[in-house]
Amino acid sequence: MTLYVRTKAFYRSRKYLIDGVLYLAREVGVKLNVIDTLFYPRLNAGLIANQCCDLNDYELYCCGPDLFSIRLKKKLDDYQFDIEKYYHEELLVMR
Repeated sequence: MTLYVRTKAFYRSRKYLIDGVLYLAREVGVKLNVIDTLFYPRLNAGLIANQCCDLNDYELYCCGPDLFSIRLKKKLDDYQFDIEKYYHEELLVMR
């Protein structure tokens, strides 16, 4: 029996927040890619695609402003990313 583990991408802003997540990911066999905001302060579809190569090997989780998510999904579509299947979001309404 072959076990296929989907790859996760994670965007971070503080090192201490990711150390535990990286440890847990390794423990359960999940490949976790980190996009470091110290080097790449603006997250966008191009940055994700460059970092992750074939985006359909990933599930992307977006928690942020609704306008950011809308724009990100439009740009991810340019990379033939299956948004319906692999994109998850929790939207914040900014006032």
